[in-house]
Amino acid sequence: MKTSTDEKTSWQINVPIFKNILILKQLMIAIGIPFGIVILVLFFTSIGSGSRDAFYGIGLIILLMLVTAMFIMIVFGGKYAVEFEMDENGITCKSQEHYRQKSTIIGFLTIILSIFSKNPTTAGAGLLSQTKHVVRIRWSKIREIKFYPKYQTILIKEDALSSLGIFCTKDNYTAIAAYIKNRV
Repeated sequence: MKTSTDEKTSWQINVPIFKNILILKQLMIAIGIPFGIVILVLFFTSIGSGSRDAFYGIGLIILLMLVTAMFIMIVFGGKYAVEFEMDENGITCKSQEHYRQKSTIIGFLTIILSIFSKNPTTAGAGLLSQTKHVVRIRWSKIREIKFYPKYQTILIKEDALSSLGIFCTKDNYTAIAAYIKNRV
């Protein structure tokens, strides 16, 4: 923990993106399901038509996923750099400054390149990447809490569509879990 008082607790952590169960679940929902459906449609279309052309599409999707994973490993070191602050009002989750700067640069480049390629969808993705660098949930808004002690992770749900992963260190997980239980 960086700082800790009775009223306020804060810490920073670098979470391995491809090793944390909560992040992997979110990736499966956001990326795995949509691309999995597209791959299945292409696969069954190719079997039904007898054409092998759809396999090129499947190969390109898999290649895109691998290149994206490599990009994350190279640019961000495969880690999500985040800091948390808990006080009497709620929980704040912020991207660490160096992570936020890299993300901002990549988002800006995405917007610029999408303008040159006349692709508004990609520009929208670049703009969306600039949101959610700071998330705040008030204690009174928390509806559900799930504890993952094996992964030193706590999932807090505000409603069905809004949740926040609290990533802890081995040293502070027990204290943070107790702090949250006492507040809710």
